Amino acid sequence: MKRILLALFFLLPIVHAAFTAQLIPDNVSLQPGDHATSILSITANETTINITSISLNTTSLANLSLSLSLTSIPFTIQNGTQENLTLSITYDHPWPAGNYTLPITITDNTSFTQNLTLNVTLLPPPSSGNFTVTPSVIELGSSSQERDVTLTTPLTFQNDQASSVTNLSLTFTGSSRYNVSFTPSPPYTINPHTNLTVQMRVYVPPDQDAGRAWIGNVSYTATSGEHGSIPVYLTTRSLIRITDVDVSTSEGDDSNLHDGERISVDLTPGSRMQFTIRLENPADETDIDTAHVTLTIRDIDDGDDLTVESDEFSIPADDYEKVTLNLTIPYTADTGTYTLIIKAEGEDEHGAHHSAIQENELRVTKDAHDVRIKQLNMPSTVYCTEQTIPVEVTLINTGRHDEPAAWVNATIDGTSISMVRATTLDKTGSDREKTLTLRLPLQGLKEGVYTVEVRAGYDRQAYLTDYAEASFSLVCPSQQKETLGETSETSGTSGNETIIIITQPTGVNEAENTTRMAGNETGSGKPGQQESGQTARGWDHELVALIIANAILIGVIIALIILIA
Repeated sequence: MKRILLALFFLLPIVHAAFTAQLIPDNVSLQPGDHATSILSITANETTINITSISLNTTSLANLSLSLSLTSIPFTIQNGTQENLTLSITYDHPWPAGNYTLPITITDNTSFTQNLTLNVTLLPPPSSGNFTVTPSVIELGSSSQERDVTLTTPLTFQNDQASSVTNLSLTFTGSSRYNVSFTPSPPYTINPHTNLTVQMRVYVPPDQDAGRAWIGNVSYTATSGEHGSIPVYLTTRSLIRITDVDVSTSEGDDSNLHDGERISVDLTPGSRMQFTIRLENPADETDIDTAHVTLTIRDIDDGDDLTVESDEFSIPADDYEKVTLNLTIPYTADTGTYTLIIKAEGEDEHGAHHSAIQENELRVTKDAHDVRIKQLNMPSTVYCTEQTIPVEVTLINTGRHDEPAAWVNATIDGTSISMVRATTLDKTGSDREKTLTLRLPLQGLKEGVYTVEVRAGYDRQAYLTDYAEASFSLVCPSQQKETLGETSETSGTSGNETIIIITQPTGVNEAENTTRMAGNETGSGKPGQQESGQTARGWDHELVALIIANAILIGVIIALIILIA
């Protein structure tokens, strides 16, 4: 018995439901010609799910011309959120009356299923005339609706039948926090060929999320057979507004970008973009405590979305906040028009969720020839005892054509040290990106900080398309030990760590991109040469003198040790 209980204990976490579902209401009654709805509510419990099918078994009603419709399948439900679908039922055949059950099976992409049952009662037709309710859908509030107030809306029941509607009751199936009431209070009796108007009162709670939301149904049932259900929706205003968007790019700027507009400058793969977004909170007293902004470009990264998100911030009541976000057009982006979505969302001090969305377009074009420096790696500290400094450069072809003679040149600024490497880059595939290592000689350099300038282009140094730079410190033997000691004490490393710089386009202008360079303008290397540019400079005289002095000192110390011994 203990083994069985232990096995059941370990199996319990496995049986946890990926989602839960319910029908609101789970039974409906209809007369011939009636229409009713039931809300199918599905909540994701642990992770984002994809509902792949919702099947209804209508075998028991196959001869009754009963129509059932569900919309928005398949669809995705984010973790912890709820999706509400409308199940629409129309009874357009008079017989036979009775009680029926509709099995409903819901399946997600992991084959997890849940089974529900909708009970349907088909009633005999009324003696004559119609019974109608206006409106068929209750819409409360608006995009400017405040919270912590009570709204009133009328419901009109029209009885055109030859007999009275007796004992008509009203029930709200949503949350009690909306404090729904009806005046006059039910039940009601409606005489033949008369109508009754009832005032429905709904409280808007302070924590009501912004936007339009289904909050429940008003169900009505009469002893005389009349019945139905009316969905209720509530719309409240958002306390987050996007009031200004300015875009700065490496190709140009676009100010005051409005919803639905396209960014006026065309971009290229690798283009840098900076967004400055102004967000306002129009409330008189309610603060937005936690908010963030997300930028998404749909399908731009080899078919995937590119998304960046801000840190959290607050927006006081009747105030604004500016947020700056940076992103870079992926090097893999193809020519085309892409959708840009700017979404700001957050919660106020009462826990209500607020959001604002702006949708724009951007255009990406590719130059015929465009070799970019995607990444530059090199040591941040080098010692004089080392012969060379390795400069690792990753090139990528973002142009429309293959490059049989792409090149990269590295130069130590202020010296004659320079080196060129050539390679081939395809316009697509794995060979559109390559990493080359250039080892620059250090002989003859004094201790100090130097900048390595890296240039890249095509056609064997004829055309320059990108530029990047990084610095390194050259430490000579006299201070190498001291430097190592200081570094070890403060950081616990040798001090020779490698820095990684992801370079972006540096705005090489069109004139530069089309002007031929002199054959050896960037250094002593020749176009297409694998390695060149070894410096002709000798050892510095001061360095030689220092080495000789150290040798003499060591000899004296050794002689003293021998004499003492």
